[in-house]
Amino acid sequence: MPVPRHIQRLYPGGSLRSPAWRALRARILRRAGFRCEGTPQRPWCRVAHGSVNPVTGSRVVLSVCHLDHDPTHNTEVNLRAVCQLCHNSWDAPKRHLARWFTRREGRAAGDLFGLVRPRVWPAPSCRQADQAAGAKASAGSAASVAE
Repeated sequence: MPVPRHIQRLYPGGSLRSPAWRALRARILRRAGFRCEGTPQRPWCRVAHGSVNPVTGSRVVLSVCHLDHDPTHNTEVNLRAVCQLCHNSWDAPKRHLARWFTRREGRAAGDLFGLVRPRVWPAPSCRQADQAAGAKASAGSAASVAE
C-alpha cells in the first residue's frame, strides 16, 4: 500500500526518499541479511529479497515495517524487514479498522444531510411483508367487529 504524503512527512527526513530514511532502511535490510524477518503472525517467514515467494508465487520485495504502526517511532527495535505477505498480514487489522471508520463516517454524513435512506437489517422478504400486512388488516377488522 502506498504511504500518503501526510504520513511520509513523519518519517526521518520528511519523506521515504530522504537520505535519512534510506540509510535507516538499508541498515534494517542489512541486519536482516536481506531476508524477511517475519511478524508475530508469521514468525517463520524467511524469504530472500528478489526470490519467488513460495506462498504467493510473486517476486519478493522487502519493505520496512513499523511494528507499532507509528511512523515517528523509528528505533531499530521497532522496525523489521518484511516481505509483502508479512507486511500485508501485519497491517490488515489496522486497515480493516480504518475502512470501518471511513464507512461509518460516510453513513453519518449521509444521515446528517438526509442523503442515505435508513437501512432495515435484515431486510424482510416479500412473504414476511405480506404476512405482516395481512395480520394488521385482520386485527383491524376484528377490532371493528368487536365494537
